[in-house]
Amino acid sequence: MPPSLFSNCMDMCRFTHRNDSALVKELQEKIFLQKAQETTKLNLQLPDDEVPVLCAALPYFGNLDVVIIRDTKLGCEGARRIVESGSRHIHLDACQLGDEEALAIAAALETSTGVDQLTLRHTQISSLGVEALRAATKIFGAVCINLDEQKISGGVAQSVGPTSSMETTDTLRNLSFVSVETPPSPPPRKSNESSLAASSPNGDA
Repeated sequence: MPPSLFSNCMDMCRFTHRNDSALVKELQEKIFLQKAQETTKLNLQLPDDEVPVLCAALPYFGNLDVVIIRDTKLGCEGARRIVESGSRHIHLDACQLGDEEALAIAAALETSTGVDQLTLRHTQISSLGVEALRAATKIFGAVCINLDEQKISGGVAQSVGPTSSMETTDTLRNLSFVSVETPPSPPPRKSNESSLAASSPNGDA
C-alpha cells in the first residue's frame, strides 16, 4: 500500500496505548519504497476494492519488467495504469476487458513506448477494440494478433485452424502484441547444398 493511503488508514485507527502512528507511518513508508524499487515482477489476483490501491501504488514501482494480472476486474483506469507502469512485458488474463478498456489501453500505448509485449487473454473485446489496439501498435516493429484460432499480421488474416473465420468471431479471446526484429536474409545456397536438399534420406540422389 502506498504511504499516502496507509497514512489515511492510520489516521482512522484508534490506539489503546501511546499513539505511535507517526513512527509506524515513517517505518511503513521506508519499507514500502524499498520494496517497490526492488520489485521487477508483479503477479497478482485482486478483489475489486484493491484495484484502486494497485493504481495508486504502481507509480512507485520504477523497475518493473513483468506485470501479470489474472481474474481481476481492472476497469479502464486499472488497465491504463498498468500499461503506463513502465513494464516491458504485460499479461492480463480474464480481467473483464471490453471495448472501453481496449480503447483506454490503446490510448496508453500511444504514449508508453516501453511496452515490448502485451498479451490479453479471455476478454470481451470486439472488432472495434481490436482495431483501436492495432492502430496504437504503430510503436512496435511488428504486430501479431492471435484471435481465437486466427492469426492476423498487419492487414492480412491467415487462418491457422480449420474453422478460423474473422466473420464468425464476435469477441476476442486471445490477443498478443509482440515486438520483433526482422531477421536478416539467409545467404544464397550453394549448388552442392541444393543437390543435397533433393537427396533421399540415405544421402543417395
